[in-house]
Parts: sequence; structure tokens; C-alpha cells
Amino acid sequence: MISTNPSSPPALPPDELPKPEPREPIEIPIFEINNRLTSLSSDIKAYTYTSEENQIRTLSDLNGIISTISENSLVYTKLEILHSQLCTLYRTKDDISTRNFGPAIERIPSLFKEFIELNEEEQRVQARRQAPSSAIMQMFTILGNVRTGCNFQRDLDQQIERKVRTGFEDVLGDLKDLGVWEAVMKWRILGMVCGQRREEGDRGLGPILEVRMGISGLLMEVVEALREVD
Repeated sequence: MISTNPSSPPALPPDELPKPEPREPIEIPIFEINNRLTSLSSDIKAYTYTSEENQIRTLSDLNGIISTISENSLVYTKLEILHSQLCTLYRTKDDISTRNFGPAIERIPSLFKEFIELNEEEQRVQARRQAPSSAIMQMFTILGNVRTGCNFQRDLDQQIERKVRTGFEDVLGDLKDLGVWEAVMKWRILGMVCGQRREEGDRGLGPILEVRMGISGLLMEVVEALREVD
């Protein structure tokens, strides 16, 4: 039956109904993110190399002191204990580098490639659901672990310096009493350079933290854009 109500507008045919505006595609800054991922990898490798070199130098310096002292002296035992403590701290640093820094070099680039190869709707699903197993959320987890790793490394470097400085004067006095002046000189040098090495390591962590923050910020912008509801 045809409506005779003069206030009802005539129905439009389906092909004349207004169509929704097409959704603007999300532009992911692929080039910029890839560049920063490369920088992150380079900064981590540079820090790791410096850290390993400082470890070798510090233990070598300490071994050089121990080798000049009689095994029957009390200070020999003190320095052996210090050597063991430093080795434990350095092993912890190595473990943290492997666990917290390794995935940033080995996994993030492939995860980002996996993410950008998804179609936009699949990317939107990942951004909205934020499942821990999704590529985008795994990237955030790895970047968070990098920050944690930097904090641990800084703390361990400080512990290493404190181990050398704690009782420094006592060891120095013991070495003087033994008359091993070569060891006295080497011990004084180690006390000076351990702080310099800690500062060198701290400078290496700065670029890692900075570029990590930049990547996190870019990825967060992508996620927020993908989560927007039209």
C-alpha cells in the first residue's frame, strides 16, 4: 500500500543512498622506524663491545696485581675474593645482555616486517586487541626489556666500582706493608680507572635509551591511529 502521509519523504532507491566516506589509509613511518631499529642495534653492539673490553681490562689489571703477591698473605686472599665477586657480576652483565638486548637485535626487525605485511584491517585488530603474542605487542615487550636491561647494566657497573673502592685503603696499606710497590702502583691505577670505565659504560647506555624511546613513541602513534573508530 502506498503511504498517503504527506510528511513522509519518498524512499530513495538503494543505488542513490548516501555512501560512507572511504577510510583514509594509515601511513606507517616504515623508513623512519627501520632506521631507528638499525641505530638501536648498532648502539647495543657498541655498548656490549665496550662493556666486554672493560671487563677484560679490569680482570686483567686485578690478575696483574695478584700475580705479584705471595699466596700466603692476607691481601692475596682479599684480592682473590674480589676477583671472584667481580667475575660473578660480569657474568650477570653478560646474561642480561643476552636476555634483554639480544631480542632487540634478532627479533624486532622481523616482527616489524611481519606487522607491516598485514593488511590494514589485520593491523587494526592487533592494535585493538593488544594480545601479548601479536607482533606489535611483542615489539613493545622487547623494547621494555631493553629499558630494564639498561637499568640493570647501570646498577651492575656501579656495584663493580663499589667492590673495588670498598676497602681500597686497607688493601693499599697491606700492599705497602708487603713492599710490593709494583702492586701498589697497579692498585692505585685500578682504583682510578674503574670509575672511568663505569662512566664510559654509562655514556654507552644513553643512546640506547634515547633511540628505544623514539621507536616506542613511533609505534605508539601507529597503534593509536589504528585503534581510532570511524
